[in-house]
Order: sequence, then structure tokens, then C-alpha cells
Amino acid sequence: NATANKKLELNASGITLWGGTSAGNDYMNLAAGSIVMKTNNLKKFEVTDSNVYVYGDAEDSYAKLNSSGLTLHHDGSDYSTFGSDVTLNGGTVQINGASTNDRVVIDNTGMSVYTNNVLKATALDAGFTAYGDDVNTYATVTSTGLTIFEDSTDMANFGATVRVGEDETDKSALRVAADGSMNIGVKDGT
Repeated sequence: NATANKKLELNASGITLWGGTSAGNDYMNLAAGSIVMKTNNLKKFEVTDSNVYVYGDAEDSYAKLNSSGLTLHHDGSDYSTFGSDVTLNGGTVQINGASTNDRVVIDNTGMSVYTNNVLKATALDAGFTAYGDDVNTYATVTSTGLTIFEDSTDMANFGATVRVGEDETDKSALRVAADGSMNIGVKDGT
């Protein structure tokens, strides 16, 4: 190469177009089956016979589009794929309605559903909870059974035993023991 001001080179291997000097790091190359564009010597755009890539701040972070769909790859890992199925990996995933007030949040503890910015349901490692008009009125299902709360008061429990009514020493409730025997009365009494 005799000239430092070369902007275009055509030869048997393809066409190269430089944005700076021939020794520069900004260029586009067209070859058989590929187009590559580099900025500061990092790939920013690439087309092959079967894929289109758009790169981020490094060549291990990119979006790849092909006949299978779209894959988002970040720091060496596939984070998301959009094809006949959709897969989102890593971190917290949030799906919003018309605003962030209506959303589904999936994280390492499970899933939470909000409407009008009020928690309405959770499916967490410990169990499932459905909420009423606020977070103090809810029904929760865990390994011990179903418990129903109204305004933070435990109103009923269905598990190995059954209780309908508050679990208090001064409140009467229907209780069914594991052997099927029943009583109506206060906690620890009759």
C-alpha cells in the first residue's frame, strides 16, 4: 500500500471502503457472502448468507436476526430469543400494560402481578397469594394449606385441619380436626 489516503480498494477478495486513512479502524468490507462494518476496529454491523448482526459496545454483545428469529446476546450469553417462542433470560423481567402501574414482574423469587399499582397476586417460592381490595385482604396457598385473611385478620384455614372463623381465644370458630371431629368455640377451648 503506497498511499495513506486510500479510501476504496477493489480486488479479488472484495471491496473495502475506509472512513479514514487506509491504516484506520473505521471501514466497511464487502466480500463473498458477507458485509462487515467496523468502527474503532470493533464490528458494529455484519451480514452473512444466513444472519444479520448489530453489535453493541463489544463483539460479544449483539442482536442476531435470522430465519429462526431474533436473539439478543450480551457479554457472551443469550439473554432473549424471539421466534416461534419467546424466551427471556437473566435478571428481572417486567411486562407493562398501558403504564408501569399495571405490570407483571418476574425475578429470582417468583412472579408478582400489579393492577393500578396495587399488588394483586404473587407466585413465589413459598406459595401463591391472591389479594383483594388491598394487600391486607388476601388468600394464600402454601405447603400447609389455604389461609384467608380479611384486613390482616386470619379468618379461615384449610389444611390438615380446618378452621372457619378467627383463630382467637375470644372469638368463636368452626374447627375440624384431622380425625374429622368438629367443634365450635374459641381457640384452645370449646
